[in-house]
Amino acid sequence: MADKKEVIIFAEDDLSTTKVLLYLLTRDGYQVYSYSSGVGVLEGVKEHRPALILLDIMMPVKDGLTVLKEIREVPEIAEIPIILLTALKDENSVNKSIEYGVADFIIKPFKLNDLSLRVKKLIDISQNKDNQAQLRQSPPEHFRVMLDSTPFLMWELGVDRQCTFLNKSCLDFTGKSMEQGLGNGWNESIYKDDINRVFEAYNSAFESRKAVKFKFRLKHYSGDFRWILGNCSPQFSSEEIFIGYLISCSDFSEQNKMQTDLKMFSKSIMQCPVSVIITNYNGVIEFVNPFYTELTGFTLNESVGKVEGIFKRGEISDEESKQLWKTILAGMQWKGEIYSIKKNGEKFLESVSISPFKNDESKISNYIVIKENINTAQIINDLTSAKEKSDELNRRNSEFLSGLNYELKTSLFGIFGFSDILKTELHDTVYSTIIEGILKSGKKLDDTLNSFGNASETEVIVSRRDFPSKS
Repeated sequence: MADKKEVIIFAEDDLSTTKVLLYLLTRDGYQVYSYSSGVGVLEGVKEHRPALILLDIMMPVKDGLTVLKEIREVPEIAEIPIILLTALKDENSVNKSIEYGVADFIIKPFKLNDLSLRVKKLIDISQNKDNQAQLRQSPPEHFRVMLDSTPFLMWELGVDRQCTFLNKSCLDFTGKSMEQGLGNGWNESIYKDDINRVFEAYNSAFESRKAVKFKFRLKHYSGDFRWILGNCSPQFSSEEIFIGYLISCSDFSEQNKMQTDLKMFSKSIMQCPVSVIITNYNGVIEFVNPFYTELTGFTLNESVGKVEGIFKRGEISDEESKQLWKTILAGMQWKGEIYSIKKNGEKFLESVSISPFKNDESKISNYIVIKENINTAQIINDLTSAKEKSDELNRRNSEFLSGLNYELKTSLFGIFGFSDILKTELHDTVYSTIIEGILKSGKKLDDTLNSFGNASETEVIVSRRDFPSKS
């Protein structure tokens, strides 16, 4: 419990999270002022001169990073410690928050006890004038705790270009201990053909004292080399003395592979010497390749939105049409021959194959129609796999799920917080049983969110034990 009512200002747009934070901070003895967005925070900080500020990154009108930058630009309030809260793993936000001088960075859903301890520690440090500079130096203990909480690979280089610290994500990725990675130890994990490029990037950074980006391959603990995207950010002391670099990296191997495969797929389709048509589930054209246009005279814009000829009534007999749909709806390939008509009215015979295309849920979402002009006897034996097309189509689904996971995680934090507060305040056995049921159901939902959002969302599982109990 705080000895006196220190002022804390926080900005959070989620109502449930706001109520939980108000309960926690008030319980800990702080005088609290809250805002539902970043608007008005700067004026509130100037008026109340808080001991600490908490900002949610994603807020309407004005986000937390913008508010953080504004506060750091006002000398009389620039040294107030600020904690950023977020439910997303966003490397760009992490880098910008460090650049703007954040004191701590916490990913939702977080443990209430952990937040309570971090708030107290930062306030204690800021009250000690001798330690004020420590908040802006590298590397204080709380700063390294923040680095360990990020999902990105991060390490520090001193002015002698020797590694002085590696965060937990970096150690977990390489399988090395802190002792093995310090000094020049981290160099051993870089792919031999990339070492010169990495050193050139470092040399350029140290000479210019500016931010530098570079790509290289780093050895994973499994033995594989993964493509890494690195960012070098110069670090300065409170006296503006250069003290080294902070390296922030992310594994983009899968993204790099997907982009390479997608380019290969796209190139093969665009150069394929047969007509390739992609339709939706109902047979409406979504794409035709250049050869289709060259052969028929119909451009992409003229074709998209129209029903592919083979699916039109009258193009083939009713019996053939029934057999076609029965085959492709069963997930099998259909083959046949039909007469097609060019834009100039000329008829020609084509060999046609239709392959159902299934999404990640094993449901048919599209059809790949391959047409070969039999009259020209242009034969192609194999067609590049359409899997990459599915990955691209499902990218939008992944973005939707990421947003949904964020909203559910934020709401779930409020459910856990309120339930724990009720359990602390109420001592009735019946209510305790009901509250326990709510917590168990919430835990099940949180586990489910983590299971399907593991690759792109925060891998933090909220536990009932994480919340403080009333003493």
